[in-house]
Amino acid sequence: MNSLFNEITETELLDLNEKFHCKKLLPEEFYNQLINKEIAYKNSFLISIFPDGNETYCGLIITQDKQIFEFDLDLRDSKYSNWINKTEDFQQKIAKNKKSKEAIALSLIERMA
Repeated sequence: MNSLFNEITETELLDLNEKFHCKKLLPEEFYNQLINKEIAYKNSFLISIFPDGNETYCGLIITQDKQIFEFDLDLRDSKYSNWINKTEDFQQKIAKNKKSKEAIALSLIERMA
């Protein structure tokens, strides 16, 4: 059962990030905010994303230097966007559960490098 979950999760993450890396997933302003935060979107990996209003998105991303950020981005005005570095929290979570979505995403970004 776990290996099937891992395959589904890996496939879902790869599909999500293929669209993300080709800039087909989100409006241009989303990518601009990543660039302003010095996150190289083509070398980063989305773990999750969901709309939180008309022009806002929340989620998790692993950056090119393997930092994990929780974000709440306001695409109309970036001064209302929030970034929280959750790397330490997720390192502990990943250490406890190597089959978590975050652990799978981290292994995928390591394979991309």
